Amino acid sequence: MYQRLGDQEHVKLDLRLHPYEDLLEIMKNYALTINFKLHSNYLSAAAGVPFICLGYRFKSLDFGYSIDLPEYVLPTHHEHLMETILDRVAKIEQDPGFIQERYAAHREHYREMLEPPFREKLL
Repeated sequence: MYQRLGDQEHVKLDLRLHPYEDLLEIMKNYALTINFKLHSNYLSAAAGVPFICLGYRFKSLDFGYSIDLPEYVLPTHHEHLMETILDRVAKIEQDPGFIQERYAAHREHYREMLEPPFREKLL
């Protein structure tokens, strides 16, 4: 896909394994990420960077729906994958703040759900 995109000036393929702290810092400099593994999408969202998830299992779609962004999870067997990726890239470039706001809202929602058992010492 990296070769098919044909824009090595603006697209980076990184095959190295980074500690997550370093990866978060690296990702903060990106306009968006296109990821194959679910954890990469979590990291992208944690860094506040819009992502396009190349989903090949249900858990990817589940994550997309859990943050109200299922249209950014594309099945790897999608008939028009390249065109759809480029369409999503264009949408992200038009309004990256929309996705970042969505991340923040859902992060707060899930934080509210996860904190009580710890505050109330139920765990």
